[in-house]
Amino acid sequence: MPDKTEVEAGGTVEFTVTVENDGDFDLTGVTVNDYKDAKISLSKTALKVGESATGKVSYTVDESTEYSFKAS
Repeated sequence: MPDKTEVEAGGTVEFTVTVENDGDFDLTGVTVNDYKDAKISLSKTALKVGESATGKVSYTVDESTEYSFKAS
């Protein structure tokens, strides 16, 4: 979730990423990478069923920036 809904080119936006284990077994080594394939530090990387972790990442916005994240 971004911290702003509108940002002009040259401005910064901070995203808070939340990962939740809604599966049937505990997870270890959880990672999230941004669109540049950089790892986002999470509050924890081992999640029991029902637990979640958060991380934050900031970007400087240009005129045509798009953002995506992938979890593993």
